[in-house]
Amino acid sequence: MHFRKLVCLTAFASLLVACSSDSDNPPGGDKPDADTDADSSTHNSIPCDETDTTDLAGTWALLARYSLALQSQTGGAVNLCPLDQTGPATLLAVLDIEPGTGGFYDVTSVSCQLDLPQVSAAVGTCVPGQSNILTVEIPIPQRMINRFASVPPVQSQATLNSSALSLDPIAFAWGARTSELPSWQPSNPGCGANDTAPGHTSVCEESCVDHCDKLVDDDEDGFPGITVNLCGRTEEDVRSDLPCNAEDPTTAGTTLQGVISMSVYTQITMQGTPTSSCEASGTFASNTGYTVVGADAYLTGGRLAVASVILSLPTFQGKTNDSTWHLVRVDGKHGAPNWNLPQGASEKCAIVRNHRNELE
Repeated sequence: MHFRKLVCLTAFASLLVACSSDSDNPPGGDKPDADTDADSSTHNSIPCDETDTTDLAGTWALLARYSLALQSQTGGAVNLCPLDQTGPATLLAVLDIEPGTGGFYDVTSVSCQLDLPQVSAAVGTCVPGQSNILTVEIPIPQRMINRFASVPPVQSQATLNSSALSLDPIAFAWGARTSELPSWQPSNPGCGANDTAPGHTSVCEESCVDHCDKLVDDDEDGFPGITVNLCGRTEEDVRSDLPCNAEDPTTAGTTLQGVISMSVYTQITMQGTPTSSCEASGTFASNTGYTVVGADAYLTGGRLAVASVILSLPTFQGKTNDSTWHLVRVDGKHGAPNWNLPQGASEKCAIVRNHRNELE
């Protein structure tokens, strides 16, 4: 898949700007090294009976931890500060693995949650230590968390050669299903960084967004794509315990607050080693991005244009060697934990989220 103007994720306990490609393994480049030593001692120990050969067939829960190199754009109302930052992101998913043909395993993946890190940004020019520094996060509303599993499951394959486990790319998209995500076009008349009128309602602005008809309201909130919150707090905001009124941004609150409508995409390519028939871990290359299709955000009480919001979001690159995954069997086979996952994807994911600590 390719994506135009993918704004990269940052914190985004939620998600954000430009195109994300892997800094260690650029798109089209090598996959992460299957021999990379992922230190399984950092994970909780999973009980498992000994088996003559590694058995992958069954139901597994996945925790993928991204390491993202964040980069600031130019021309936004806020800018990354300091300029070079690294932030974590996480993906929770359920994988059903079955023996396939030709030595391959067939893998069906359901997404359960995507969380991204908070970042440090400055209003205007970055001067570290000054009072214009904001801690910015983009929390995903609960309604979207409940709907992550509503997107279609992803089909892929895996191979196990000796002790090397390789999984083909697993890609999830929320807010759109096309290979080219709909996006805001700031060069269109009336859609630029100084145009604050369009893009703030539940109607997709066809004069500013290409392919409005390709957007999918996955969180079912009536707005195009998926909606995430935007909150930016100064130290004074924190001391004063000011609320972030993201969904009512005209009400006084934090320095930066509002909502963003977007479509989001992430793809991970995992390589690693099973430590038993109940557990595996390794590293992964990633390609993650999103496009903004609307926003209703305010900075110090003034409304921002959608184009200005886009330029205020950082871009990022995945760091393969620092991005790790942990896969745990959860169907009770071979003495592994049995989470008694139901058939329904949403109900299944609710249980996985409740057991997240067991994947750390």
